Amino acid sequence: AQAHYLTGNHETYVLRCADEPADPDSPTRDIDRFADWALRQLGAAVDELRAWNDHLDLTDLDQGASVHITHGSRLGNRDGISARTADDDLPAKLGTPRDLFVGSHTHKPLLRHFNGTLVVNTGSVGQPMDDDARASYGRFMLHEGRWQAEIARVAYDKAQAERDFVKSGFLSEAGPMARLIYRELCESRSHVGLWHKRYLEAIKSRRITVAEAVEEYLAGL
Repeated sequence: AQAHYLTGNHETYVLRCADEPADPDSPTRDIDRFADWALRQLGAAVDELRAWNDHLDLTDLDQGASVHITHGSRLGNRDGISARTADDDLPAKLGTPRDLFVGSHTHKPLLRHFNGTLVVNTGSVGQPMDDDARASYGRFMLHEGRWQAEIARVAYDKAQAERDFVKSGFLSEAGPMARLIYRELCESRSHVGLWHKRYLEAIKSRRITVAEAVEEYLAGL
């Protein structure tokens, strides 16, 4: 079967670690250690990521329909579309109009209509963050020239996934941020973004270390 792979923000992180080794004296060094860990697991296979595109744009489908698929939005793989995205911000995120626009990134599924475009955020299979532990993905059907979409939710062995964080070495070897990522998996809700907003500037100015910031954040939950 033919498949298209698209680059997300974590692929970007891993490739950056491969191409631009971090300064060991940087106060933010520990933030990227989880991506370094992933890079080590990939080995030579990391070069396969370089061939991935950022967007898939199809305009000549059957029945004259079109679709644009990306990780976040037209503005980048760290710029997603959520329920809080204002209508005024959508034209830039959606770009050239298509009948269907599919993104993810926020880890929170969404179905939304805007100026003739069906906008779908598929959520996340591996790490949903909408307080629902079930894997989330999109199902799409083109019928008589119109796209139909639904968000599918599937239960999986979450306990095994949590054990894999430990057995793989990720939790012990991937730096302080691994603890936040693990907490996100356990609770099906976001922590890393809030942590960044709360501590990043203090870390850059060396008022607190990454490890100390993670410890303080988790202690306050």
